[in-house]
Amino acid sequence: MNTTPLWVAITLPLLGFAVAIRSEILRSYLQSRREAAARVHDRQERLKGRRDEFELAVLKNAYASLNRLARAAMRFHLIDLQVAEVVGSYASRQTGDQTGPELEEEFLKAKVQLATELELVLDDNLRAQLEATRDALLTPSAMYNSEAAEAQKAMNRALAMTDETQRSLGARIRELYAVSAVV
Repeated sequence: MNTTPLWVAITLPLLGFAVAIRSEILRSYLQSRREAAARVHDRQERLKGRRDEFELAVLKNAYASLNRLARAAMRFHLIDLQVAEVVGSYASRQTGDQTGPELEEEFLKAKVQLATELELVLDDNLRAQLEATRDALLTPSAMYNSEAAEAQKAMNRALAMTDETQRSLGARIRELYAVSAVV
C-alpha cells in the first residue's frame, strides 16, 4: 500500500504540469524576442546597405560632375587668357566667338549637375568642401576685366582645391566599397 497522501499525489503532477507550461511560455516569449531583435537588426542592415548604395552613387556622380566642371572651367580660362593677351583684360566676355555654344552649354550643365548632386551628399564636411571647390572653379570666369595674373592665381587655387576634393571623394568611395566588401 502506498503511504503518500492523496493531496500530494494530486498536487505534485499538477505542479509539474504548471511548471512545464510556465517554462514553455517563457521559452516562447524569449524566442519571439530573439526573432524580433533579429528582424530589427536585419531591417537596420538593409537600410544601412541602401544608404551606402545611395551615398556611393551620389559620390561617384559628384566626382564625375566635378571633373566635368573643372575641365570646362579650365577651357574657359585658357580662352579668357588668350583674349586677355589681345584685349588687355581677363574675362572681357569677347570669348563667345572662340568658345562657341558647346562650351558654354557644357559649362552650365556641369555647374547645374554638380549643384544638384551637392544637395544629396550626406557628409556635411564633404558637401562643404565640394561647395567651396565649385565656387573656386567658378571664380575665374566671374573675374570680369581683371588682370590675367590674378585670374591665373584664382584658377591655380581652384585646381588645387579640386585635387584635394577629388582625393576626399575618392577616399570616401573606397571606404564605402570596403564596407560593402566586408558585408
